[in-house]
Formats: sequence, structure tokens, C-alpha cells
Amino acid sequence: MTAPDLTRRHLGRGLFAHPLGVNCGASGLSQGTESETDDGRFLDGLGRAVELGANLLDTADSYGAGRAERMLGRLLRGYPNNGLLVSSKVGRIRGSAPHAYAGRHIHHQFQQTQESLYVEELDLYVPQDRYLGTAIDQMQTLRELGAIRAIGMRGPYTHYGAAPEERTACAQRFLYLFCLIKPNVVWTRFTASRPPSSSKARACSTSQPGTGPA
Repeated sequence: MTAPDLTRRHLGRGLFAHPLGVNCGASGLSQGTESETDDGRFLDGLGRAVELGANLLDTADSYGAGRAERMLGRLLRGYPNNGLLVSSKVGRIRGSAPHAYAGRHIHHQFQQTQESLYVEELDLYVPQDRYLGTAIDQMQTLRELGAIRAIGMRGPYTHYGAAPEERTACAQRFLYLFCLIKPNVVWTRFTASRPPSSSKARACSTSQPGTGPA
């Protein structure tokens, strides 16, 4: 068996990531029932992953209503200046706004994310796929201001048993959004035990982003 290639991947814009990233969503699952013991175990697990080389940590403001970001912020304070990359997402928490992308709501959520993570900038920031006109403008502004280093986007994903028509529709939707967002980085879900999707679709003409772990 060939040993896995653990060389760091160049995602673009000076971002280099270990091929396996860490999703921090589990830290938000126990909202309302969390304890210091739970917090300690989660932070120990994250710390162990970092020590083994993982440097891309993915979270979202919606994970545990912000708890995941706060937990990750505790970890980051213990690992200053060590090349960790942080990715977060916006588009599921609307608060009192009419929708999650209304007016300056994204900017407000971004500021809260910065405070929770205890960072001045994010390496990747990922919008969801509704009300994209406003969202794209704000993402690009944040990137131009240096508040985020790259705009990310998830690759197309369907469950293993999806029908060919569902896979095709998912791929077409992805390409439509890709052409609108023009992300710097695209990453996809991958499970080694599952065969790759055979769906094919024509890509639009745009700049080539990097690809990263889920």
C-alpha cells in the first residue's frame, strides 16, 4: 500500500494547509449541556491534531450559536504565531435582521467572529448560497481591507445514494455559484471509503482557485 502524501497543499494567496483539516462543529453540539470536562476534552483533541500537523481549522458562527468559535479562540490563544489557518462561515444566523445577509449584518457577524476567535484577520471566509449579491460585495470588501485573506466555497456534495439527476443538478448549481462568487479556494468533502462521483459538468471561465480539505 502506498503511503499517503502528507505534503502541505498550496491553497492559493500564500495559504499552505495540511491535507487533513479539522472541522470544529462538534464543539457546538452540546450547547446548553457543556461542562469544563467537555471543554477540556475538546481542546485536548484539537491540540493533539495541531501537534500532529493539522493546521487548517474550520468552524462557523452557527456551530453551537457561536460556541465553536469561542472554543477555537481559546485554542488559538495558546498557539500564537504557529501558522494555523482559520476558516469560518456566515449565512445561517440572522438575529433580528430580515435575513442573514441583510445590510451590514454580515459585517456585524464578522466582527463577532473576530472577537470570538481572538483574531485580527481570517484566512478563509465562506458565504452560503442565498442573497449572494450583497454577500459577495461584502466578502470582496473584507478581502480588499485585509480582514480576510481568501474567499472560500464548498464544492458540490450529494449523499452516496443520490440519483444521477440529483448529482447533475448539484454540480450545475455549484458551477452557477462558482461563476458568481469567483472564490480563491474551493474545498470538498471526501471520504476515502466511498467511490468518487462520476458526475460531469462544464466549468465556467474564471480564475483558478485552490482546493483544500473539507
